[in-house]
Amino acid sequence: MEEFMNDVIKALEMKLGEGYRIFPKEQRKNNELVLYGICIHKENESISPVVYPEEFILPYIVGILNAEKIADILLEQCHQREISQEAAAHLDDFGLMKDKVRIRLVNYGANSRELDGIPHRRFLDLAITYYLDMQAALAGQIGAGAITNAMMEIWGASEDELYRLGMEKLLAEDACHTTDILDLIRLAAQEEQDTQMEEAIAELHKEHGRPKMYVVTNQEHFYGANCLLNASFLQEMAEDSGCSLMVYPSSVHELVILPQKNGYENRMDTKDIQEINYEYLPKDEWLSNSIYRYDREKREVYVYKEGAPLLW
Repeated sequence: MEEFMNDVIKALEMKLGEGYRIFPKEQRKNNELVLYGICIHKENESISPVVYPEEFILPYIVGILNAEKIADILLEQCHQREISQEAAAHLDDFGLMKDKVRIRLVNYGANSRELDGIPHRRFLDLAITYYLDMQAALAGQIGAGAITNAMMEIWGASEDELYRLGMEKLLAEDACHTTDILDLIRLAAQEEQDTQMEEAIAELHKEHGRPKMYVVTNQEHFYGANCLLNASFLQEMAEDSGCSLMVYPSSVHELVILPQKNGYENRMDTKDIQEINYEYLPKDEWLSNSIYRYDREKREVYVYKEGAPLLW
């Protein structure tokens, strides 16, 4: 790994020339996932992109790609996700940045080290954290910059203020929406021309008394699990269903919601959630192994069944 990184760094130095400092950088992501990247710092610029060459280790070892070709690919990726220096120059101006403040939910226990360095508040077994929506600065691409304690000190802002701004955006602009999960499966079956699956889905739709199960996320499908904080949305969904709601944490980007009626709500347990997380999701997208419930009468969310810790 070290030899591979050194070779790629040397190739980047050769291609970029003077005026750049290129060095390895570890990046800690959600749920203690550590990515090994390379920082490309250009003199007199305040934002330095980090690229991640790990996916090219095997092609490098077997000789399919050399360090020079990998450097070309990384520089192209870097160019595609380049944040304008004009936007970067205003990162310390809270008056200009506060309109970009957004809320995300992460697992509290699995992110103890990260939470030490960022503003947050506890919510059930989760933590409310904050990021800057950098879509405009990335020419329409989805992107996020975590808000840290250091940034808050520069801004002179409080966590209460970030929470207020983030919730305003969540309720006003990041509208939650639902999709019947069977409709999603049917669409996938149609795209794959899987007639047998289409027929199975049609039979499920006919099953008497089966409540619909919904995938819930925000408009960008990005940190859409924050819909769990939108009480008015959940209450409206509960009123439409005529009952309380079971909420399953599909990932940091989406939830699965099932109206609590006819006994179907007990068909999935916390061990099922854990298995889905570990078998089908990247580690940095895990949200929780717990199951939640939105109480229609009390108008609140609580932990219905506590699952195992994400990390041990």
